[in-house]
Formats: sequence, structure tokens, C-alpha cells
Amino acid sequence: MRNIRSLFCIHGFYWFILISHGSTNSLPNVTIVFPPDNVRVRWLTGVALRADASALVGTIQEVQFFSDTNFIGSASFPPYTNLFSAWPEGILTLTAVAIDNAGARATSAPVHVIAQQPPTTSRLIITSPANHAILPALVPFTIEANLVTTDGREWPAAFFNGTNLIGEVAEPPYRLTVSNLLAGDYTFRVHVDTGGRYAPFYTNDFNPITIHVAPLLLQSPSLTQTNGLQFEVAGDIVLKTNLIEASLDLLNWLPLQTNVPNENSFLFLDTEATNYSRRFYRVRLGP
Repeated sequence: MRNIRSLFCIHGFYWFILISHGSTNSLPNVTIVFPPDNVRVRWLTGVALRADASALVGTIQEVQFFSDTNFIGSASFPPYTNLFSAWPEGILTLTAVAIDNAGARATSAPVHVIAQQPPTTSRLIITSPANHAILPALVPFTIEANLVTTDGREWPAAFFNGTNLIGEVAEPPYRLTVSNLLAGDYTFRVHVDTGGRYAPFYTNDFNPITIHVAPLLLQSPSLTQTNGLQFEVAGDIVLKTNLIEASLDLLNWLPLQTNVPNENSFLFLDTEATNYSRRFYRVRLGP
């Protein structure tokens, strides 16, 4: 800094005056004005950092931005801004350093930023059974779901019958066996546990499936190698009499077999099925 010295005499006394323009320890002022302290930002989302800076003597030459000790970027003219788009996940400490034309440096008060993984469009989609499927009572079946995600991460999945948690699967494949359902209608959902317990942005709530459970059902028809027709009878039939009947016109029914099974399902084979151009079947509980 430049000093001006003056020497003069008043009433016989000599006076020495030192006048200083500025001080060698005058530092710039700098403050981060955006983002605010303790703000939450989305991981990897670009945010424009902004600082205010002024010099007590001279001019501001540059403002530098730092994340912890890592240099982010700098600005030479106001407004002093810099775009930071590489937020790592976690708590970061931001500072700004102002440098004036004399080389004096000052560091701002720190600003803390919490960078979090953003909600994504990831979701679990139930792939089996189909929506509005009809299933037999008391017969086990498997719920399967696929995780559709944009970030490739995998999470534990929780399966719900209505609002009741019925099981959890730690990792793919997301499959859960359900059994002992009585006749009625049921709604199933699958949620993902992202650590916050079933985060709403990873939910299947917008697309649950509803199934109907029938007390008695014919299912899985197939032709055998001997040209017979085989199908499964399933439902709430243990130790209950059931009658299998056939018809050519849905009006007149012919009894084919009477059963009192020990399990909730059994196979029936009609060896005469191919003798008809068409044949209808039904099963009903007997007396």
C-alpha cells in the first residue's frame, strides 16, 4: 500500500504525520447466497452456485467455489456463479474464496448441502397372476413381480393383500407363494423398501391387481397323447362330494364321475372327448 508522509512545524514543534491509504491486512468480503445452508438437492442434478463478493480496497479478480477441498469452478465477473452438476450422494460443505487484485484472499462461511438419490420412475409391476384372474379356493399360487428401474438398483419387495403385509422378498426374482385363500375377491400390491420402508415413489398402488377366488374351478385343460382331454378340478373340495358332468348343448348334462377327494385338486381324464365335435364340462358340489 502507498503511504504519504508529511513533516511541518507549528509553534516551534515539528510534527510528523503518516497517512495510509488502506491496510495491508484488508481482506475481501464473500458470502454464498445460493444454495441456502442445509438445503436438500437431488443427486447428480445441476445447481447454479452463486456468491456475493466485494473488496475493501481495489477490485475482485476472481471467486472460486469448492466442495469440501475439491475445486468446482470460478467466476471473474459478477454475478459470481458456477454450475455444479456432479453432486455425490451425502453431505457436502461448500465454500467460496474471493481474491482481490492485490492477491488478498478470503473464504466464505460454509454452506452445507445434503445430496440425495432422487425419486425415480422405477416401479414394481405384478406380472402374474393377471389382473381379474379367477383362481380356485385353497389352492396355492405364486405372485410374481418385475422391477422396472432407470438406475439399475435392486431393493427388497413387500407383498400386500389389501393393507396386510403377507411377505417380503429380499432380492429378485420377486416371487411369493400365497395359499389358503377362501372364495372371494382380493387385491394385491407390491411395494419396494428403499430403506424408508415402502417409499411411495416405488409403489404399485396406482396399478394393483384384483383376483377372484372361486369355491370350485375347472382349469388347465390339455389333450393327452391318447387323444383324451385332461383338466384339473380345484377348490374347496377336500372330503366334499363333487360331480363332473358333460353336455353337447349346455341344456342336457350327463354325469361322468363322482369324487370325494382328499386334496384341494385332482386331475380328470375324459377318454371319449375326441369322439365329439364339441363337448362342455362342469363340476358341482353334490349332496
